[in-house]
Amino acid sequence: MTGDRTTLHSPGWTAWFSEPKAQWILKYRVRKGIWRMHRVPHEIQSDQDAARYCRTFIKAKREKPAPASAALNGTISADMTFKQLGELWTSAKLAKMFPRYIRQKKSADDDESRLRLYVYDHIGDITIREFAPPKGLELAEKVMAALPPPDEFSNASARHVAQTVHRVLGLAVYPLRILEVHPLPRGFMPKVENDKAKTYVYPDEDAKLMRCAKVPLVERMFFGFLAREGSRVGEVRGVQLYEFDLDHGWGHLDETKNGKPKDWPLQPGTVEALKRFRDRFMKSKSPHALVFAKDDGSLLDPYMLAESLRTDLKLAKVNRPQLYLRNKNRLALRAHDLRASFVRVALANGKTESWVADRTGHMSSQMIMRYKRWARGHAEQNLGEWVPLYEAIPELSSGTKEHDEEDCTDDMNDSDPDDAGQPGDLVQPEAS
Repeated sequence: MTGDRTTLHSPGWTAWFSEPKAQWILKYRVRKGIWRMHRVPHEIQSDQDAARYCRTFIKAKREKPAPASAALNGTISADMTFKQLGELWTSAKLAKMFPRYIRQKKSADDDESRLRLYVYDHIGDITIREFAPPKGLELAEKVMAALPPPDEFSNASARHVAQTVHRVLGLAVYPLRILEVHPLPRGFMPKVENDKAKTYVYPDEDAKLMRCAKVPLVERMFFGFLAREGSRVGEVRGVQLYEFDLDHGWGHLDETKNGKPKDWPLQPGTVEALKRFRDRFMKSKSPHALVFAKDDGSLLDPYMLAESLRTDLKLAKVNRPQLYLRNKNRLALRAHDLRASFVRVALANGKTESWVADRTGHMSSQMIMRYKRWARGHAEQNLGEWVPLYEAIPELSSGTKEHDEEDCTDDMNDSDPDDAGQPGDLVQPEAS
């Protein structure tokens, strides 16, 4: 493979060679508006081999699925297999059968993919009763041993697989009562180190991004909203217009990560920005219209948000290396880090922990305490506060849709080897 980035295209999928990862990345459409990412095995390097692999992978995905398991008719049997129980869970049938104990997950598609890709081939046909201790632990360890090596499959990804196995077996204990005790002991989950260095977006960098007209308006609105309101990405990516009471300045999210509804007062600048965005740019004013929808009506791709944020910052001539560096000790900037940016800037500018928690939904003071060191540094260096969102975005601050475009197409970061139009991070060589 040469140093030039190569991109492969075909209807319903695209693939590119990521220089930082030295690996092909495949992005494919699952259904309208829903895309997934897949890492091609490292041993596949040439364009021809990658194209062949991608075509085979997509063909397997599109083949007509096998008839649904007998368990999917909604009946519970003591002889059901792990796969049958897993399908009942990911299809939301268990949630309908036991609504007081099992809730339907927004991430059910992710759970189904993990089970199908990494679990069912190894233990899918084994009956649930066979997972009684001590055999259940041996079977689960078989799944974990078959995962790709750590340099290709992170501990965080491995932990997600372990959690899905743990959850299915937990359901077998209760409310299904097929197993008497859970077969997996405490400590089964792979440990995930969370001590890598992270950064956040400074207000002056955010201001450059908001002004850059070459970045799609919906992306600037979304990223600007996250930085000013502290919401989780998954909670507001598909938010509908009725969930913002713009007449009274409140946000209302009935579904959140911790399962508790959240109501909070929006920043005045955010309220005004949402009003102007609705009136000037939203095609539908229906209460159920998606606020952060693209021109084609689809939502922003959750698997590409981190790449999009870094690419957008590069377009806006934000060249701070720490935003793009990725090595064994540091993570490149992620969309989730805009939530951390909100907390740090708020604390640095005198907001109380209660004020922050009302907006972020943090359940304990300990979570917010993690940000105080950065907040003290932010205040000491006088790094400032966010510009109100309606003032920061030229299309909203002017009286009409017309505005002066910010020149943000040239002068990309010379120290960053990645083209801003393609995914990629600035990777620092690791010491041997």
